[in-house]
Order: sequence, then C-alpha cells, then structure tokens
Amino acid sequence: MRRSWIIWAALLVMAATACGPAGTLPPLEPTQTEALAPASPPETQPPQPAETLPPPTAPETEPAAITPSAPLGPEIPPLRPGEAVEIQFIAMIDTDRGWAIGGKAGDWDHILRTEDGGMRWKEVTPPEPTSATGSLRAVAIFRDISTAWVFYYPDWLEPQYGASLAVRVWRTIDGGETWDAGDGPEVEFLGTQDSPPYFESADPGSGWILTRFGGVGMHRYPVYLLRSQDGGSSWAVSVDPYQGASIQGCRKSGMAVDGTGHVLLTVDNCPVSGAMVYLSEDGGGAWTEVQLPAPPGGEGWYPDSYCEGRSPQFLAAGFVRLGAMCRALAGDALEEYDLLYESRDGGRTWLALPYPGGDLLFLDGDHGYALDLDLYFTADGGRTWEKRKSVAWEGQFSFVDAEHGWAVARAEDEIALVQTQDGGRTWSMLEPTIAGE
Repeated sequence: MRRSWIIWAALLVMAATACGPAGTLPPLEPTQTEALAPASPPETQPPQPAETLPPPTAPETEPAAITPSAPLGPEIPPLRPGEAVEIQFIAMIDTDRGWAIGGKAGDWDHILRTEDGGMRWKEVTPPEPTSATGSLRAVAIFRDISTAWVFYYPDWLEPQYGASLAVRVWRTIDGGETWDAGDGPEVEFLGTQDSPPYFESADPGSGWILTRFGGVGMHRYPVYLLRSQDGGSSWAVSVDPYQGASIQGCRKSGMAVDGTGHVLLTVDNCPVSGAMVYLSEDGGGAWTEVQLPAPPGGEGWYPDSYCEGRSPQFLAAGFVRLGAMCRALAGDALEEYDLLYESRDGGRTWLALPYPGGDLLFLDGDHGYALDLDLYFTADGGRTWEKRKSVAWEGQFSFVDAEHGWAVARAEDEIALVQTQDGGRTWSMLEPTIAGE
C-alpha cells in the first residue's frame, strides 16, 4: 500500500493540537409537514429528544443453508500473505472484527475480513470470474461477522450503451469460507466509478439493488431496481428504466429500506423545488414524490432552493433520518444551509432540524455523527451537536459505538486506513496487510 504522507502529516498535526471548545448548534423548533396524508390524519406530537427506539428485530427464521457454487471461470487472483493492502471500504462489526473491500493500489475487487481491529486481513474473496472488458468493483452488505452478500460491476468510467451484464449476488454464512452465487437477470448497466450501485437489506430474507446509469435527457436519470425476497437466491426487476417515469426523473443519491415495505430514495440534480424523496410503501413497486418541509423561518424562499439529499438511514421500522444540503438565492446572495430530516411514520410526515452538515451515521435513535471535514457528535437525536475534530481528509467511516471508529481517509491522490478510540477526537494510522497462513 502506498504510504499516505499527506494524511499522516495531518494526523500528527491534529494529535498535537488540542481541540477547541465544543461547538453546539442552538436547538430550533422543528417544522412538520404532511405528505401522502390520509383522509383523516391522526393528531401526533413531535418526538421527544430523549427517546431511543430499539433497532429492528431480525426475523425469527434464518435463511436457507447455502450450497457452495461450482467455479464459473478464471477467478480474481488472490493476494499474497504479508502483502500490503489498500482498503477502499470498511465495515466493522465490533472493536476487533469486521469486513473490507480493497486489494492492491486502486483495486476494489477483494473481500477481506479482520479479527484484530484492522491490522491484518484474511482474504475471503468469492470465486467471481475475471472480466474480459477490464477490472471489477465490489459492493457488499456485511450483516455480521459471518454473513455477507457481494456483487460486482465493471470498473468503467463511462456507461457502455447496449451492454448485457448478469447480476450475480454472492452469499456467505460462514465468514467467506464458502460462497453461493444467487441468480439474477441480465441488465444493460450496473453502475460506473462515479455512479456505483446501491445495495441494501433490512433482514436476512430480502434485498434491493439500485443500479444507476447516468443522464440521457433533461432531468432524467434511468435506473433498474432489483429485488430479492428469498434471501438473495434470486433477483427480479421491480423498476425498468424503459417503462414509465416512476423514479427516473432525478439523480438518486442514497437508498434506505426497513424490511416492512418502505424503500426511500434521496435525490439531487433535480429542478429547483426544495428537498424531496421518492417513497415506496410496497417494497419498490409503486412510488410517490414526497416534498420535505422548509426549515424554520424559510417558508418564503425555500421553494426556489436547490437541495441535495444524502445518508438516508432507517433506525427502526418506519423511523428514518436523512440529511440535505440546500442552496437558495436570498436577494442577490446565495445562502447555504444543512437540514436533518426525521420521520417516524415511514416517510409520510417529516420534521426539519438544523445540523452541521456532512454524511449522517446514527448508532441508534439518540447517538450519531455528522461526518465531513468537521466531525460532530450528537447524543440527543440531532437536536444539539458537539464538535469533535477538524480533519484534513475526506473519509468513509465505520463506527461500532460512540468511541470506536475507522475511516478510509483520502487526501488528494493519497489513501490511508485510520482509527479512533475516543470518538473522533484523535486518529491514528493503520498499515493493513494480508494475514499469513
């Protein structure tokens, strides 16, 4: 792995500099709007800040046993024991054990597992055949240290029109020791480097894949939405980009599911109409555009703003949060503001709260992070925020609790794996390698 001197120098400077006084954002009275309102909407009260909802409960039944698949052809070549590895995506399960996607410098095709906090990694890549048209990239759902779903898409910079690509989802229930390949349809696109597919699941029996293509017309961004209802064994097309408008009108920036039929998509690169989401209540068959409320005091100019949704996350059945960064003209000045949106009824009604901006990562109903170049923490569901650190790199983060987190840190053309044990106040660099036999 390339030594990330830019990130290393930034970490040394931050370690030597005490963090300033904790910054907090003043709580504001949230606004509430009705979307998809029933004929006689019930009277509801805004949620109390101290409330913590439990995470969704997994179904009683476990998925059927997986039978290892026969080899399909020349496989992705394995990494050598002791070889340095570049981590591109990390998903830790607890303080010691977790998963990653990476490989040699620039590669996204190897599936890795650690049991020592991220220093040494075991290669557990499924027997995916290599591509004759170039390298591959993996996307994955890492449910626990034993269970994972993985599928691959071509490492293209631009979409290839007229392609025929098979959707093949690999599944393991023994930590990657054996894999089974689920069957999927052939589609024309699976994503590109700048538009990777979204891959989500809320329970062991169901999953969704949203494959993004790019723009082919004014405010038209076609997608396939694929769904599995048998634990990933088979996949069917729920939304076809060539039949009707449905969810094809805006660029999709995030997807979240809750296992009870709710599928929510955040969007950006849309006409100026304020923040909105696409919402399905039947698992992705029928869709509705839901306009999100204006921020407190912004009702007069909010409809003329341009918003980018991000980081949707279901914390329990029907309980979802997401972020939005909005820009609006106020006279001759361009104003920017960040909003945290919250719904307790699956996306029908929403609260709008200010937040510091960045990607949202909630650990439960109360505790979570807002992650950008400035790192913030909340312990009351986003009503107030404490600044933890300013960093000089952008990161893909994985936190297992309020104190222990990891990040794939990127600065210019450098990349490094870093770790915190104090809630993001200080970070140290790891040098991951492939474990020996």
